[in-house]
Amino acid sequence: EMVARAHQALDLLQYENLALRIRVAKDLGYAHMARGAIDQALQAFSEAMTNGLSARYPYISFMAVSDYAYVQYARGGAHTAVLACRQMISQANTRNDLSAPGSGLPYLALADISRERYEFAGALPALAEAGARISNKNKTSYICLMIVEARVAYVQGEIGAALDHIRRARFVAQQHHLAWGSAVIDAMEAQIQIANGNLGTAASLLERVGLTPSPPEFRFFPPAVVYGAQHCMVASLQLRLARGLADDPATLRGLVSDLEDLICTADQAGLLWSQIKLRAIQALAFAGIDQERQALTVLKRALSLAAPESYLAVIVSEGAPMADLIARASASNWLSEADTDLTAYLQRLKSLLDPTTYRDELQPTLARAVADPRNYAAALPEPLSARELDVLRLVAEGQTNTDIAETLVIAISTVKSHVNSIFGKLGVSTRAQAIARARRLDLI
Repeated sequence: EMVARAHQALDLLQYENLALRIRVAKDLGYAHMARGAIDQALQAFSEAMTNGLSARYPYISFMAVSDYAYVQYARGGAHTAVLACRQMISQANTRNDLSAPGSGLPYLALADISRERYEFAGALPALAEAGARISNKNKTSYICLMIVEARVAYVQGEIGAALDHIRRARFVAQQHHLAWGSAVIDAMEAQIQIANGNLGTAASLLERVGLTPSPPEFRFFPPAVVYGAQHCMVASLQLRLARGLADDPATLRGLVSDLEDLICTADQAGLLWSQIKLRAIQALAFAGIDQERQALTVLKRALSLAAPESYLAVIVSEGAPMADLIARASASNWLSEADTDLTAYLQRLKSLLDPTTYRDELQPTLARAVADPRNYAAALPEPLSARELDVLRLVAEGQTNTDIAETLVIAISTVKSHVNSIFGKLGVSTRAQAIARARRLDLI
């Protein structure tokens, strides 16, 4: 009934009532999420994010594009999600709206989805921007920021940093009674403990998650829906898998059976990430009870689903057991000549699952991203020019417009023009904000 009334409201609120219409559209998206109507939710979020800027309510557009991107990511549209975030950032920059509240949200979604695809050249600068823009006064966005920081750190192989982010996030979630955040954070730490063989610690964390009634955010708030599925749901399955692989075939057989129902549900809902993950776990369970043929069949289906949009973290996070299974699969010549795309994807997976990859490939890439300001500047919708960087450095030194004009031998009016351009590109309105943002981006 609520959804029907919301649709009636949209029919009555024509485009001369755009401000109210976009609010109704965004809330309608949440209502559709709660009832599992994913396509309708995407349509509602799309309207809100498209019209929010036109109605001069950019913060609604920023929230809506984040919601839209996370839903697309969950259902297998990572490329579409990334494009939507980048377009929103570019449009907001053109309209000088990047200083509005909520501007960190499209950057945060962009960082998280780029993490899934191991695209750190996009993830790291976007995460830096998100961190500079999201205030701890907005507890929901701030918790999301710390969760994504932990997710990115974990994929980078920085386990200590991931745990630091998790523990900071836990303090904030508990302090502000954010039940959904606490559940996600405990499940994330449990997954790290499982990967490191600490099954008792993981079980205690997941027991705490299980004692909490399912938070409503897991049904309607897209980031929480994604985090809940990827951590709270998956962690318990990974714990059963780890226990089974430690010489408990009965547990593995029960897991294989239970996963059939979960896979069917994910397939019917069109949730691609879950379809991939559940099959990956089932393939490992099959392998653990020596049903190699079934394991390879299920694994091939998982990889076939993951390859087109380059979903990588979903597979790589299964660690050494997955590396062993893929190695055996490769040795069995299980792919035909027609599987060209899958072959290339498989090679990328094997590289990422190789323990030497972080040392030989990822670590140098990450170091370059941190050391070279141009990599962070790439996150800006429009990079600063060489002259603007010169002006920015002098601003950071505390020089006035007159001082800068004398240093660079240019007119004061030219300095003012450069400063205004810098403010627009960085999405700030004061010198102090510009300096802080530039330092977060390693521009100065």
